Amino acid sequence: MSERFMFMRKNETALNLKNKETLINTSLLDEYKQVVDASAIVTKTDINGIITYANDGFCKITGYTRDELIGKPHNIVRDPNTPDEFYTELWSKILDKKVWKGIIRNMAKDKKLYYVKSTIVPILDFDGEIKEFIAIRNDVTELINQEKRIKSQITDNLTKLPNRQKLIEDLKKNEEYKLAIINIYEFKEINKYYGFSVGDMLIVKVAYILSKELEKLDVNLYSLAVGEFALLTNEIYSKEIFINLVKSLMKSIDSKNFYINEKTLNIYTYSGITMQKNYFQNVELAVNYAKEQKIDLVFLDDNPAIKKKMLDNIKWTNKLKEAIEDDRIKVFIQPIIDNLQGDIKKYECLVRLIDINAKVVSPSSFLQIAKKSRLYPQITKAVISKSFEYFKDKKDEFSINITLDDIKNRDTVDFLKDKLSEYKDIGSRLILEIVEDERIEEYKEVNYFIEEVRCFGCKIAIDDFGTGYSNFDYLMRLNIDFIKIDGSIIKNIDYDKNSVIITELIISFAKKLNIKTIGEFVHSESVYNKIKEMGVDYSQGYYFGEPKEISVSTHK
Repeated sequence: MSERFMFMRKNETALNLKNKETLINTSLLDEYKQVVDASAIVTKTDINGIITYANDGFCKITGYTRDELIGKPHNIVRDPNTPDEFYTELWSKILDKKVWKGIIRNMAKDKKLYYVKSTIVPILDFDGEIKEFIAIRNDVTELINQEKRIKSQITDNLTKLPNRQKLIEDLKKNEEYKLAIINIYEFKEINKYYGFSVGDMLIVKVAYILSKELEKLDVNLYSLAVGEFALLTNEIYSKEIFINLVKSLMKSIDSKNFYINEKTLNIYTYSGITMQKNYFQNVELAVNYAKEQKIDLVFLDDNPAIKKKMLDNIKWTNKLKEAIEDDRIKVFIQPIIDNLQGDIKKYECLVRLIDINAKVVSPSSFLQIAKKSRLYPQITKAVISKSFEYFKDKKDEFSINITLDDIKNRDTVDFLKDKLSEYKDIGSRLILEIVEDERIEEYKEVNYFIEEVRCFGCKIAIDDFGTGYSNFDYLMRLNIDFIKIDGSIIKNIDYDKNSVIITELIISFAKKLNIKTIGEFVHSESVYNKIKEMGVDYSQGYYFGEPKEISVSTHK
């Protein structure tokens, strides 16, 4: 056999083996393609982004048929809200013959959005030039939507900052933290005066300021509630640095003029800080104390007395809740004497709490806490219900205390009016004593309330007149029937000249306006004789008897 023949046979064998290997590789490539097509979403485009191939998965997720896709630009599925910069970066990378990986949000034929985790590969020819692009994707829409749902639960919708729930989760990591809360002072009043849209825009602006100030610092920012932000950091910052940081942030906000809807707003902040475990409870104690005492900043760890006081408030709040649930909010009555006739003409209804040991607790121990804990309306309603039930079959006049908070609370006012409608004979015998625990600013609102209850025959008194916020302007601007002269003036009137002068002035003014006067804290015969001599119309105090509990229950 010649060498030439042997060479040809050898080459033929090698060629057959090569062809066989090629066929095997082609078959494997076809199988790989089938696997990819079956498990992924695949397209091919030319160098200009025109679709040349789309598998069944791509047709299914987009809602287009293959005929609708082939020959069309790939941006047929582009989400119009995706920024141009996103696609500029993508094209820059793949035209540089590099693989691009990432998540893309697209829009199907029915305008429904979907998300795909994509890998886009440039395919090069023998000369190293781009021939086409292959994109292989997986549908991650449900994962993205689930992540959004989870994120929405820990994100404030308005500011897009982590919310209260996220802060609570972060505090569970058992690290050493420093926590501060910054509050906008009287933010509810801003909403009330300017409207919620202005309030919302203000919050967004404040959040932006805080975010910019903190963006290069290792401090997490949270939006806890409307007008309330939290700062959390670990031991990397000293106490002094963290406190100074909070002060600096407050100064940035307080010194800024906020221009919103052609309005200029100036706001003020207050803050509470803690480094002690039970961070959230402690920082709330600090910030609440700052608000209560009108202090700019309270660092709880330096003020153990504050913590004790606030914890006492929490204890009393719990006691109040239990007392309300157990029907231990009771009404006591004290007689009011007609100074001319010397007999009982009216009674004042006084609220008391009976503790679990059957001890009578004075309202001075719990009423302010009740107001802060929003339990006060329930106490007012209990007094109304019990006093009405007790006096329904009697002919006596009686009074109950009504605060400005009660007057501003529409639910409480409606409750009172409903009871006056239910107990039809009560109105003409009821005196509502307006208690001044704050200055009356909205005379229109108070006078409207007075007009409402006068429709039922009720009379109006101003309680504790002559001290606190009381002033003679009230007598001119409010339609009232009685003045109750404060006990701090009456109790020493038998020997204190200043008390005599003040009382004479009140009596003179009241008589000219045809308003009756009642002296409180009448504790002795000499005091009683003195105010009778001066012309006070009625007397009330321990000289005539201590308050007595009425036996009635409206608990259900």
